[in-house]
Amino acid sequence: MASYIKLYGPSISKALEKLEALVEKNKLAGKETISPDQSAVKTEPIWARTGEVLFEKCRVTCGTYDFMIDWRRQPTVAQIKELIKEIDKALEGTGCRYTITTL
Repeated sequence: MASYIKLYGPSISKALEKLEALVEKNKLAGKETISPDQSAVKTEPIWARTGEVLFEKCRVTCGTYDFMIDWRRQPTVAQIKELIKEIDKALEGTGCRYTITTL
């Protein structure tokens, strides 16, 4: 399942940068922790707020949609609403509007 975002100007390039920053901000990519036996263990990227792996991949796309977030498993309505709130905050000040479709 994926959420597809279509952006509407005036500044689509700024909006894409903000979306990429949002995804990076909410992931802890490649963080290393020390296990009890003192060996380094590499963890997967996680959605920082819930501590759960939610996204398989996120990327800029060409075609009908401008940005795609591929969910690892089917998201709940609450998770989609939280994503929308985060996108609203991220795009604030860019003047860019968007639609989101989750299929």
